[in-house]
Amino acid sequence: SEPQLIKEISFGKEVDIKKSAVKGKTNIFDFYSVFCPPCMALAPLLHKLAEENSDFNIVKVNINRKDIKGIDWKSPVVKQYKIQSVPHFVIIGKDGKTTEGDPARALIDAWVNPFRLDLLNEAILKDSGNPEAYYNRASYYFDRKEYARAAADYTRVIKILPDNYYSYYNCACAYALMNVN
Repeated sequence: SEPQLIKEISFGKEVDIKKSAVKGKTNIFDFYSVFCPPCMALAPLLHKLAEENSDFNIVKVNINRKDIKGIDWKSPVVKQYKIQSVPHFVIIGKDGKTTEGDPARALIDAWVNPFRLDLLNEAILKDSGNPEAYYNRASYYFDRKEYARAAADYTRVIKILPDNYYSYYNCACAYALMNVN
């Protein structure tokens, strides 16, 4: 069996995250809930980061108690760390310096961004008829101002789902921006 890359702790209980920190590594504590779509979308990217770079120790801090459905905003760990939104990150650097909130989120985004396209391409390879995978990849390209690639993927969505008007609109925007730049 493959070694566990990412440790999971808390399950709603109070926890001392420093006990899960590993000296000499950049420690990422991902406070999340399985009921949080952005948290779940980030999970494969964090897994890929752990796979590709042994300098990171990634610990998922599950804020939900077992019996709570929905994001558990009243759990002891949420109160302990005063969490107001998830995903929430605390990063303890190799130097022991702690970063959290928006600056931590910006670091996480920078670290996982190289893996976004790989995962989108893998999803398309698994199922080339998956409109969601093409839509997500088109959005990725659009955000990076790669309008020709975005338009091509929105066109693929339109061929699969001709009634998806968002794709027509986004495709038109991509073509318009392509012609402006």
